[in-house]
Amino acid sequence: SHAIIWFDTNGVVKGANQNFCQALGYSLSEIVGQHHRIFIEKREVERPEYQKFWRDLASGKAQHGQFRRVSKTGSDVWIEASYDPVIRGGRVVGVVKIAADITKSKIAALHNENILKTLERSVAVIEFDLDGTIVTANSSFLGATGYTLEEIVGKKHRIFCDPAYADSKDYGEFWERLNGGETIADTFRRFGKGKREIWLQATYNPVYSSKGTAGEIAQTATELRESAGGIAKRTEQQAAALEQTSAALEEITQTVSDSSMRA
Repeated sequence: SHAIIWFDTNGVVKGANQNFCQALGYSLSEIVGQHHRIFIEKREVERPEYQKFWRDLASGKAQHGQFRRVSKTGSDVWIEASYDPVIRGGRVVGVVKIAADITKSKIAALHNENILKTLERSVAVIEFDLDGTIVTANSSFLGATGYTLEEIVGKKHRIFCDPAYADSKDYGEFWERLNGGETIADTFRRFGKGKREIWLQATYNPVYSSKGTAGEIAQTATELRESAGGIAKRTEQQAAALEQTSAALEEITQTVSDSSMRA
């Protein structure tokens, strides 16, 4: 099931099995005598790292990892591969590569990574131990609160709360619910650096271990640009304006109706 290809110490292809040829879309006759670079993007070939890659192999240093290669049609092929020097009589006489095609799983992983990067830019994320100790936070959360990561790691969640609330029964119950596995989503009043008031639309989620027990709490949030009171007031004003508009339309409709009847 593995794709296997072997080279001389200069990187020239000496042979390959059917699995390798099938994965890259070539026939054996098309690749024997060609250099390994035919499977690499031109810009990669020109980099010093690629030259070092082959120098290391020729000196007897094996290379392992995930590699992006290019098929005959120009499409990406991702492989999990091991390049191993072949040593005879104390000298390197060739290189054999044994690889597995991981293209589907790698592309899926890259897609998920891109989604996470997008979320990273737009969603504030912070992680806590079960006792509320801060483990880490992303740049969006730090930007919203004005802290650096070094200033908050190891501190308690309560640094973002009003002291009176942090000492209250409600706050204690809040963490009891999270430790019990409950997800809590709401609009929260919090405080950033310098006691600057901020409002967050946030969800606190227990993060479960492989044993099925909650090990951490992850909070995802978006910052609201006005307070909850401001949002409520604006909503109330919009509702009142809508009611006035509806009343005016009803009056106009009635006037038109009366005029039609008199006509």
